Amino acid sequence: MSYERSNISDLARELGIRVSFLYRWRKDVSTKGKESFSGNGKQSVTPEHEEVLELRKQLKCKEMELEMLKKGMLFHSDRGVQYCSKQTVNYLNAYQFKQSMSRKENCWDNAVAESFFKTLKAELIYGCK
Repeated sequence: MSYERSNISDLARELGIRVSFLYRWRKDVSTKGKESFSGNGKQSVTPEHEEVLELRKQLKCKEMELEMLKKGMLFHSDRGVQYCSKQTVNYLNAYQFKQSMSRKENCWDNAVAESFFKTLKAELIYGCK
């Protein structure tokens, strides 16, 4: 195959493919030889490129998980002044958390959550069951 542009353009038209594909193929053949296209026409990939592709795939999965978490994250607290402050509300809104507070003068709203965390703290920190 000639390296003149007109011949490659003519060949690309005859084959019904893009000229850029032929240029890429010619470059790969000159640098990699027989290893340029393996088996079914897929371009051979270096281990570094495979790692980059895998990392991109993992990043996409993590981004999707984060989006799902943002939609369902709930922040429940009592009506303490620190939880009602504009700073806390703005922070929660920035990360799209839904804020939930116990009812006024009703300490039983948090009873289940506080009981759970008391048990968790006792088991994990103090080693008691």
